[in-house]
Amino acid sequence: AITISPNNYVPYKNKGDILAKLGRNKEALEAYDCAINARPEHPDAYDLKGDVYFVLKEYGKALECYDRAWEIKPNSFEFLKDKGLALFKLEEYGQAIEYFDKALIIKPEQNKILEIRIDALLKLEEIDELKKGIAFYDAGKYDDAIQYLNKSLGVNPNNAQTLYYRGLVLAILSQYDEAILSYDKALKIDPIYDEVTKAKESVVEEQRQKKISSLIDEGLRCSKNSDYQNAIDLFDKAIKLNPQNYVPYYEKGGIKFKLEEYDEALECYDNAVQIKPDYCYAWYNKGEVFSK
Repeated sequence: AITISPNNYVPYKNKGDILAKLGRNKEALEAYDCAINARPEHPDAYDLKGDVYFVLKEYGKALECYDRAWEIKPNSFEFLKDKGLALFKLEEYGQAIEYFDKALIIKPEQNKILEIRIDALLKLEEIDELKKGIAFYDAGKYDDAIQYLNKSLGVNPNNAQTLYYRGLVLAILSQYDEAILSYDKALKIDPIYDEVTKAKESVVEEQRQKKISSLIDEGLRCSKNSDYQNAIDLFDKAIKLNPQNYVPYYEKGGIKFKLEEYDEALECYDNAVQIKPDYCYAWYNKGEVFSK
């Protein structure tokens, strides 16, 4: 038919339909282009070409085709629906809803379109709450930020970006266990989310350092109250968490000196100066041990 009538729209369009059904998408696109060249004022070939691009997940190109079909026939349910679907895939949810609404005026009882419209509304709400949460985070208003991030997760609990920002806020609020839990959920959804991995490592380290500081402070309080054994236990726990921190060695050495356990005191001071060679107090106390 094409050989007999090379300028006939119909055989090109039919050929494109068959090729598309066979999954021969590149050839289908070529056939639809020929159909368009034969009859550029006919909207169907544009729409069908858009469908091929949609299958190929090239949603921007699909939208261009649907736009052209819609411009020729603006009151077509199919073209309005297809424009909405392409816009939805492009995450242009507000515009997608606009075209779904126009399509539904023409054919109101379209359950699939109604369901996708609801999804678009939820996505808009989710994005809106997430944007508010990020804005408050950037402004340093962390209580407000966590409120909106939690609202966003209420709409979609599987948004890795929302979980990431929630973790950042919780870490700033010193809610480390909750922050790590939020990061873990984000990484379960998106295992290669590098920012989350780095943020989690930072929180784990910060939590560790604060725990060490807390153990040392508590150990100093116990030492001041002559509760030496508990103080030693606390310093040992701090050393276990970070063997490269000279402070608990030094403080433990002081207790051992008071208890006249000089060999152990000397060992503690040796460890302290190995870590911090310019720590003069540890050197002085080593001299005091030798004087005994």
